[in-house]
Amino acid sequence: MYFLRYIFIILMVSFIFNPLVLAQPRTSTLSKPGDNIKVRYAIARVDGREKKLYTRGDIFYSPTDITRCFRIEDIKRDALILKEVASGKMFIVTPGERIPLESLEIIFEKTVESDMLGH
Repeated sequence: MYFLRYIFIILMVSFIFNPLVLAQPRTSTLSKPGDNIKVRYAIARVDGREKKLYTRGDIFYSPTDITRCFRIEDIKRDALILKEVASGKMFIVTPGERIPLESLEIIFEKTVESDMLGH
């Protein structure tokens, strides 16, 4: 029975370190400061007062109906492509148009392209 303790310890150590030994090294491509990767941003006027900056993946949602929300799928030079999260329907909004949410007044103004943001 004494040898069962050693077998148990060996099995536990092998289970713990097996994922570490068999794991594939992570490879990723990092951008260097001189790579100049351009990202497109959308500028929208919220409630007629302030302008906000949005990027791909941001979500517009209604505070009165939280199930009604839109994700920014893509930002083109002259259009904002939105996807309604619940239904999957796509909407294209051009500069000067409202984001299709009833309770909010968000007007898409323009897009900008930049490799670096500063304020």
